[in-house]
Amino acid sequence: MLPFATDFLSAFILLFVIMDPFASMPFLMKATKGFSKPRQAQAANKSALIAAAVMLVFAFGGVTILNLLSIDIPSFQIAGGIVLAILGLQLVLGFSFASEKKNDYDTSIIVIGTPMITGPGVITTVILFTSSIGLFTTIAAALSALLATWLVLRLSVSLQRVFSSQMVEIVSRILGIILVAMAINFIRTAIFAPVAL
Repeated sequence: MLPFATDFLSAFILLFVIMDPFASMPFLMKATKGFSKPRQAQAANKSALIAAAVMLVFAFGGVTILNLLSIDIPSFQIAGGIVLAILGLQLVLGFSFASEKKNDYDTSIIVIGTPMITGPGVITTVILFTSSIGLFTTIAAALSALLATWLVLRLSVSLQRVFSSQMVEIVSRILGIILVAMAINFIRTAIFAPVAL
């Protein structure tokens, strides 16, 4: 029981840190600004469900999927890093690739689910943990970390009603810079310290 608890706690903490729900908060707040509280909550729910679906797929068959597509983990990390860098730049510079609000909302929900919550870092970690501590412990820790992440996103719905739009904009730009820095570090790590499957 003790080894399980130790492995579970270690995996939970690491996965929650990598998921970093606080970086997703400004995207969710911006995408749902002006919407009703139920729809804001629905956005958080959808993002978490998308993240869970992707995470479970790679927990059960991550190595097989990447091998079938002839993709190694470092390449996956670089691709995810590029996407995160673009998302961060959108926050910092205030531009968007979406032309319609509906598309912007739908796109934001998807990118929050993946690659922001369940991105290359989470996928890589889940694959490695599955091999080292077992599938059951890995899934239990991953779903618990995702539950904590979901709670943070739901909290952002309440925070949006407390903070002014200007405050949300300032926080978004600050976190955007951090997100770009994280993305660059993620790409650099994949290039100089590749992880073999």
